[in-house]
Amino acid sequence: MSGTPDQIGPYTIDRELGRGGMGVVYLATDPRLDRKVAIKALPEHFAQDPERLARFEREARLLASLSHPNIAGVYGLEDQDGARYLVMEFVEGPTLAETLRQGRMPVDEALRLAAQVAAGVEAAHEAGVIHRDLKPGNIIVTPDGKAKVLDFGLAREVEGRGSSLDLSHTPTMTSPPPAPEGKTQAGQIMGTAAYLSPEQARGRRIDRRTDIWAFGCVLYEMLTGDSPYFGETVADSVGAILHKEPEWSRLPADTPATIRLLLRRCLTKDAERRLRDIGDARVEIEEFLRDPSSSRMDLAGAAMVETTASSGVALRVMMVLVAIFAAIAGASAWRAWLAPHEAQQPVRRFLTPLGSEAADGPVGTTFTVAPNGRSLAFVARTPGGQPRLQVQRLDEFRAVERAGAEGANSPFYSPDSAWIGYYADGRLMKVATDGGAPVTICETPPGNFRGATWTDDGRIVFAPSTTAGLFVVADNGGEPTPLTTLRPDERSHRWPHALPGSNAVLFVAQDIGSDFSNSTIEAVRLDDGERIVIHRGGSNPTYARSGHLIFGRRDGVFGARFDARTLTLESPPVPILEQIAFSEPNGALALSVSDDGVLVCALGSGSDFRSLLNWANRQGVRTPVGVEPQGIAAAALSPDGRRIALQIFRLDEGWTDLWVFEVARGVMTRLTFGDGDSVIPLWSPDGREIAFTSVPRGSFPVLAITGADGSGVRTIGKGDQFEAATDWLEDGTIIFQRDTPSADFDILTRRADQPEETTTVISTPFADEDAVVSPDGRWIAYVSDASGQSEVYVRPFPDGAGRWQISPAGGGHPLWSPDGDELFFFSNAQMHAVAINGAADTLEVGVPAPLFDFSPGGFDYPIFAVHPDGERFLLVERDPSANASGGNELAITLNWFQELRERTGG
Repeated sequence: MSGTPDQIGPYTIDRELGRGGMGVVYLATDPRLDRKVAIKALPEHFAQDPERLARFEREARLLASLSHPNIAGVYGLEDQDGARYLVMEFVEGPTLAETLRQGRMPVDEALRLAAQVAAGVEAAHEAGVIHRDLKPGNIIVTPDGKAKVLDFGLAREVEGRGSSLDLSHTPTMTSPPPAPEGKTQAGQIMGTAAYLSPEQARGRRIDRRTDIWAFGCVLYEMLTGDSPYFGETVADSVGAILHKEPEWSRLPADTPATIRLLLRRCLTKDAERRLRDIGDARVEIEEFLRDPSSSRMDLAGAAMVETTASSGVALRVMMVLVAIFAAIAGASAWRAWLAPHEAQQPVRRFLTPLGSEAADGPVGTTFTVAPNGRSLAFVARTPGGQPRLQVQRLDEFRAVERAGAEGANSPFYSPDSAWIGYYADGRLMKVATDGGAPVTICETPPGNFRGATWTDDGRIVFAPSTTAGLFVVADNGGEPTPLTTLRPDERSHRWPHALPGSNAVLFVAQDIGSDFSNSTIEAVRLDDGERIVIHRGGSNPTYARSGHLIFGRRDGVFGARFDARTLTLESPPVPILEQIAFSEPNGALALSVSDDGVLVCALGSGSDFRSLLNWANRQGVRTPVGVEPQGIAAAALSPDGRRIALQIFRLDEGWTDLWVFEVARGVMTRLTFGDGDSVIPLWSPDGREIAFTSVPRGSFPVLAITGADGSGVRTIGKGDQFEAATDWLEDGTIIFQRDTPSADFDILTRRADQPEETTTVISTPFADEDAVVSPDGRWIAYVSDASGQSEVYVRPFPDGAGRWQISPAGGGHPLWSPDGDELFFFSNAQMHAVAINGAADTLEVGVPAPLFDFSPGGFDYPIFAVHPDGERFLLVERDPSANASGGNELAITLNWFQELRERTGG
């Protein structure tokens, strides 16, 4: 657009205010109302895009309907000579960016303006408008000190919503004067790049949490005078946004604790863990401004009050955690003074929800407290996402994700608390507690990891499998060597726990046919491998430095005085704790204790692992199938819907086997009688055979097939990598996923009658799994964590261009309807359905809609199946009458050794 027009519609143009990638802005006069307005000329390429223009006009109408003192109003749209113009309120005063060139603001002034900005953003969010480009340059400070936010939702609509970020067209708005001679406007482009949320920088779907991130950046800049992520180039800023933390030490010393916490919640890189509603930020700031002394209240006392309140506001829940951690940190700091007076200190307990981010791994394998009581390591995941290692220093405000520690489970500390070991992707790893790159200690023998411990002399003892003995390796790396060997009557050794200074490790020995409440707690000497029986009847032994042995079983947690040097009990075990989660299937106890008596545990109550098998219609109305509640881990429905293949865990046998249930007759027939596990059943198209993964005791899993009538088992895999079948096509092709150390899961095919020949269908650096082919054979639905969390995708099969994301916010376990017109998937505790039209060369996808709530009860997939009539679902569900192992609350106890001594008599 060349030159400045004299008039646009009824408005007389006075002068140009500024221009940038999203258009030119003019100052104009409205002669009808005798007022100044700002008119934005939209780019020509934008005005020629009907879809983008229609979306823009919808948001403009929404904004025009708003009347808020902290939002620059929208008055209307104008057409002239084929161009489009947006008429807006003209707001006098400098931008916040111009104000901040003079340096940081006093804390009170910054918070007063920030509360107004938050109020404006909140009003827009409630109207369904996201700003997408919130930054100091889009905030005006009026002469009377009011904050006005400009360009709500408009800048990014002008730029469009591409699937990836083009850094050369990062939206911004420049103002005269022009850049000095010889200088470019790159710094002004950077002015927007520095406020991009991580999801924007990665080109992912955005929502109101993007504005919350930008608000955090703006508030940080008001308090410090500098953007937290400003770099010399766009790439520098984006790199910092994705990989670095703000310099929190630059915040002024008088920044209130509540505001520091608020900033951290706004600037959490994982959107799922970010503050959910900017209205909560406004309330928090306004409460401080109303009563500044409130932020200096006794945090431990605040925790005692807040733990009884509602946890509906995420920030409030985090404040409870801050209070607890502050109390624990304080307890550790003066522990040296406390020791002579320990009996005088009261036992103090705190409760806080684990929350939706807690990992859903086996009980007792997801968190641990440091020996020095100063930090907590735990595994967390976003909905449908990958487990990630988090470290919460107990004297800081929030947990920090350890970069590179994705897929982690079973964290454990070194004796000096300086390192955290964990298991991930077939490797034993370690990472410094204070941060740094993870280090590989060793590759582990194949299997399902079941615990590790770190000895005083720098060795790590671990249980690599549910059906193997213990191994030992140096903590600086090397080849692991066997420490214990299974006897003929033993199923597994697991949950090792090092004893201080005794050259011995506690562990659990499980007999074949025995559950973990009746397992044997033993010690093994590291020098000669001698095994000593400590106690019969319990699992997951833990040594407390108070001189006690702690273990769990289904009827509670028990403790006894224990001499770690002689490896003998000095008193009979007695109940010491109630309602602590204990897992019957794997014998894990959700408990960890520091050397100075900080007890951390997950609440729940041990019980038999039990699931229900139900039919459900599309409205979620349940009808029992007729199988009694028991340890159903997975279920698969035959092609004709008359039989169900079940994977059932039996506590009395200690193995998982396959059964077939005939729906009409109500008869159960056992198919496998394994010296090991049989998992993840899948029917052949003719219903005559069932594919499954066989896990022989002490051997690597292998893909196998059995006759549905129990006529015999044959293997179709090599047994060198974990494989699981996910679909079986009419031509005999089996779709399966393979666990690879370098790429998590790949998706491959092999024919049942030619198992030696495999074809790779999908292989990426991410976990690709749960693949199922559409009934017409043209499309394959699968799950991938390429976006940072697990989502359902569809792509052409067996090859072809294009990939369509189906689930909008996490998803898994896709299944096609019998006619291929719908895809069902599980997400955030709900069953979802989405219409699919794959008749053309491209895929048409509808809007996913939840059908009904669903709480899976199995611990292997598949967890549901679609009936051939397309109107019913077979569900493996959690039995609400059973006390599920793995409660949803975290209990923290201070000075716990005092109570432990009282319970055990010394």
